[in-house]
Amino acid sequence: MRSRLQTSDNRIKHKHAQYPKAVKVTILYQGEKIEFLSDKDITVDEILLKLKIPSSTVLAIYGEKIIPHTTLISGDIEIELIVVSSGG
Repeated sequence: MRSRLQTSDNRIKHKHAQYPKAVKVTILYQGEKIEFLSDKDITVDEILLKLKIPSSTVLAIYGEKIIPHTTLISGDIEIELIVVSSGG
């Protein structure tokens, strides 16, 4: 017969164990606030692709600065997308 300590060992994670990291990106786009979650670091370009927003039509703004679409986001952040083109 096993002791409780031995059987419960599989259910307990070490306090320093690596858990999946979630990155939360809040996007302000055309008057809407969109919450985007990713289970890994992600670029602005990848976010635009997943949201089906053509990257050539928007500028990404963080704070007061324009950031490249190749910027890798590795933590919670809020960005604004400014439309720079119109159809017609």
